Amino acid sequence: QFLTILAGAYDWEEETKDGVTLRVASHGGRNPTAFRSLLDLGFATTGFYEVFLGKMPVRELTIVELASWGMGQAPAGLLLITGEAFNPMGKGAYRRSAAGVNERFAHELAHQWWGHGVRMPSLSEQWLSESFAEYCSAFFIRKAAGMQGYDLYLNLWRTRAGETRDSVPILLAHRLRAKNDQIQAERLRSALLYAKGPLVLAAIHREIGDEAFLTFLATVQSTLGGQVGTTRRVEEVLEAVTGKDWTPFFDRYVRGTEIPEVPA
Repeated sequence: QFLTILAGAYDWEEETKDGVTLRVASHGGRNPTAFRSLLDLGFATTGFYEVFLGKMPVRELTIVELASWGMGQAPAGLLLITGEAFNPMGKGAYRRSAAGVNERFAHELAHQWWGHGVRMPSLSEQWLSESFAEYCSAFFIRKAAGMQGYDLYLNLWRTRAGETRDSVPILLAHRLRAKNDQIQAERLRSALLYAKGPLVLAAIHREIGDEAFLTFLATVQSTLGGQVGTTRRVEEVLEAVTGKDWTPFFDRYVRGTEIPEVPA
């Protein structure tokens, strides 16, 4: 959907497995330890997602170090992530940011499916990119660290989603404004997309179970991959997979402001 170019003093290594080429580029010098660990993490995450999302829409992915910390972005064919992923034993802000770096990495990698595979028509549908990527990353953490790791994210979503009560629906997150407090508006927008949205998906997952939920995600990708998606079209896929009318659920939790209850 947009062109991305990075330039700088980069060294890199690449590897190809099962038709996927991953390339890791460190900034300011070679980092063989990071090359190996991030290639392994990249192939593990890609392989996990491809089981239920289908082939990654791009067959070459370059993982690039940004000279900062605590963030990531994922243009098509790129995964931009900050220095703590390349030096998790660093000090100060790097060390603090490293605590959630595997989840952050998995979230950004998931954007190759959610954001580039299934594209959003406008910012009102941004949850199809951010919330679905966030939930898939937590699902990867569940595989890597067990239910305890997944439950940590579930508890975080519950807490942050609670902040959005009496705010706006998920589909209006991009239009939030707060008088004289744009920081609070951004916090609420983030909570809607990165906490309430994943909590909605967790509620669906809890109700229909692993098999049907993974079939739902796979069918969204096979049906809408390479196209512009909408909440309504995703809802139709869910109804086809489960044989149930999900309109009341989406009216309450996606198009409305209610917060779903997801028990431990």
